[in-house]
Amino acid sequence: MIIVVRARNFESEQMSLDDLEWVCQELRQQKKEIDNNTIYVERYWQLNSIEEKRSKKRRSRKQEQQKQRENFRNRIKKYYLISSRTVGTKW
Repeated sequence: MIIVVRARNFESEQMSLDDLEWVCQELRQQKKEIDNNTIYVERYWQLNSIEEKRSKKRRSRKQEQQKQRENFRNRIKKYYLISSRTVGTKW
C-alpha cells in the first residue's frame, strides 16, 4: 500500500505503509507530534542521509580504485626500468 503525505509548502511524497509506520515509530521515540509535516520532514532527512552514505561509499571506492591503479602503474614502471637495465648485459 502506498500513502501520500502532504505537508504545507512541500510537494507530496509517496511512501509505503511500512515506511510510514517506521517513521511514526521514530517520531514517537523522539516524543514529537505526529502529523503530515513532521512525517515529511523525517522522511526527507532519512532519504537525505541515505544519499549521503551512498556518496561517501562511492567516493571511498573511487579513491581505492585510484590507489590500486597508481600502485599497478608504479609496479609496471619498476618492471620496465629493471628490464631495460638488464637487456644489454651478459650473464
